[in-house]
Formats: sequence, structure tokens, C-alpha cells
Amino acid sequence: MAANLVLHGNSYAKIEMNGAGRPVSLTPLNPLLVEVKIVDGEKVYIFDKKHTYLDYEVLHFVGLSFNGLTGKSPITVAREAVAIGLAAQEYGARFYSNGPNAGGVITAPGRLNTEVVKRLRESWNRAQSGNSNSHSTAILEEGMKYEKIGLDPEAAQFLQSRKFQVNE
Repeated sequence: MAANLVLHGNSYAKIEMNGAGRPVSLTPLNPLLVEVKIVDGEKVYIFDKKHTYLDYEVLHFVGLSFNGLTGKSPITVAREAVAIGLAAQEYGARFYSNGPNAGGVITAPGRLNTEVVKRLRESWNRAQSGNSNSHSTAILEEGMKYEKIGLDPEAAQFLQSRKFQVNE
């Protein structure tokens, strides 16, 4: 049962009762075959999709739980923490590869044709992409304006989340 708790986040045992309603033995249940549900406001355990036990008929040790019904295995929690850390690392690598600037929108007072839009986009990307160009001065033509959109990593607490991932 201890191994099930550590490996699966839950450990179950069917409580065997004598005729007087006193517990006489425990029969471990495979946690992979147990489903915990709330039915009509009562917690029930469905074992092997065949047997339904009421709450008082099962001894249930719960590991780290986020829903109050079932636990998560430490292996699953660790895997999720590593996955979040890797995703944050990938995001950071993509973000900083083009320089630590948030995206934005360039607006023009009039309508631009497709060729002008393409030329403007290529020119902007050449001037602003990469760490060596981050925070460089952009020059806009004919009344165009740049408006920053999105959050920079500090505002989104990106750095704090990375520190937390190390701790986790």
C-alpha cells in the first residue's frame, strides 16, 4: 500500500467486516483499477468497473491532492514541473532570440497597399530582430505610429516563474 501511494498518489484497501460490522482485514486494491466519484453527494469507489463500494467500506490514503478526491503521484507532479520548466525555457529562448522587446502594431494614417506592407514589415524586422538590435531606434514614415502590445517578461513575472521552477 505504501508503494501504491508513492507510485500512484493513492492507496486503497477494501475493509472486510465481520457479522458484527467490525473490521477484520484489509484487502489492497489496485489503484489503477479504482475510480473515485461523488454520486448523490456520497463518495463511492468503483473497482474494476464491476464493484461499487461506499466510502466507509474502503480505506483510502491520498497523496498530494488538488481535487480532494484523489492524489497525484510524486512522479506525475515532478514530470509536470519539468514540463512547465521546459516550456518556460523554450518560451524564453524564442523571446530573447529576437531581442527582449514585446510585439507591437504599426499604424498608418491611410491605407497601405500589399507591397508597401511587405516592405515595411521586412524593414522593421531587419532593424529590430536579434539581441544586437534590441532597443534600437525605429524610424517610421509619413505619420506612422508604433504601439506596443502584450506584456514584457517582467510584467508577466516571467523571471519569477523561472526561479519558482528551479525551486519546484
